[in-house]
Amino acid sequence: MRPLRILHLVANRWWTGSADPALDLARSLMERGHSVWFGCVRGDVLEAHVREAGVPLVEAISLERTARPWRLAAQIGTVRRALKDLRIDVVHTHQTHDHWLAALARRGTTARLVRT
Repeated sequence: MRPLRILHLVANRWWTGSADPALDLARSLMERGHSVWFGCVRGDVLEAHVREAGVPLVEAISLERTARPWRLAAQIGTVRRALKDLRIDVVHTHQTHDHWLAALARRGTTARLVRT
């Protein structure tokens, strides 16, 4: 099997819930030879852990939870650009917010969507 290009999305700012297992999985996949990137809410504890772990962050992505349609549209566009620019094979989501963003953003790309 060829190495995959994987983007993990976690719409979480804290070091709770899905954050630790998502980062652990990202590190493990990197150790197995896959190319892995991470997107999360910027400027908080999870981002610091991702940087400390050495997992590359997609700097343009910030997954702030919002009900403002223009902000959601901007987030979808940012995720779509990352999927295309990084030639992502699999986008792995871990929260409801990032799942819906990825589901809409992956249209027109070859990225597969996984949610845990």
